[in-house]
Amino acid sequence: MDKLHLVMIPFTGVGIYSGFRGQEWLKYRIEIFKEFTLKSLLNQTTKDWILWLSFRQEEKKNPLVKDFWHFLVDQNIKFVITCNGLIYHDDKYSKGTLNKILNFGRIIRSCWREKNFSNLKSATREILYDKNKALPQRLASSLAYFKGWVNDYKWIYLTRLDSDDMFHKDALKEIQSQPAWDKVAYLLKKGYVYNKNTQELAEWNPDNNPPFYTIVFPKETFLDPQKHLKYMEGFQSHEDIPKIFDSKWLRNGLYCVLVHSQQISTIFNHPFRGEVIRQANMKAEILRDFGI
Repeated sequence: MDKLHLVMIPFTGVGIYSGFRGQEWLKYRIEIFKEFTLKSLLNQTTKDWILWLSFRQEEKKNPLVKDFWHFLVDQNIKFVITCNGLIYHDDKYSKGTLNKILNFGRIIRSCWREKNFSNLKSATREILYDKNKALPQRLASSLAYFKGWVNDYKWIYLTRLDSDDMFHKDALKEIQSQPAWDKVAYLLKKGYVYNKNTQELAEWNPDNNPPFYTIVFPKETFLDPQKHLKYMEGFQSHEDIPKIFDSKWLRNGLYCVLVHSQQISTIFNHPFRGEVIRQANMKAEILRDFGI
């Protein structure tokens, strides 16, 4: 094949609190990944892809990540772990007073939900710096890992997935069946939402471009940090993808958002939630397709 398909999951380094909320939080997120996200990936009808997990530099010596690496070695999956931080623009740290105010609101809301205000002072200080200034350095360090062993490929398909969401068993096959050309992106619009706590399943109908997308890079562009950033120029959040890429919507139902007890923003009673699927046979079939 002339294309390499990377499924990139940013584990730490995303959003406020430096993208890390402590060891208990990380331990829980890894457990959620194993129980849901990984099962959906192992359930894929194509195995011709590589899982890319990205962490902050601080996680290089984290025992949880070390144990996680050993766990993944025992799975029937090809994977890469980098510890250089986030490789794309973090929209929680976009420039401007409005974004700083929004960040402050997010921190207050998080503290209120968790009934814990101990991190408020340090988290508030955090919103005063521009995290995205270090993006070129973070990206260059991560891309350096891939140089030397992707020379047999002409195109890189980079698919983004959160560490607590899931893909339908045919999602990666569907993405790989799409043609490659310069500045093209493949998008997933409507999917499902599953409540881990109540076992409820519903349709998910976002009114924006959700964070389930694949960007096609020429290999040389992907590997070169400056060309890579130029290729992504104008990207500040997943909502910008249709504005800066020649985008194609793939069929609905290829992803599932997970709601669980330590979710930062997604709740089951969300405006994006559509019809709840109550028919037992239909619900069971859909969940099987996501490896649940």
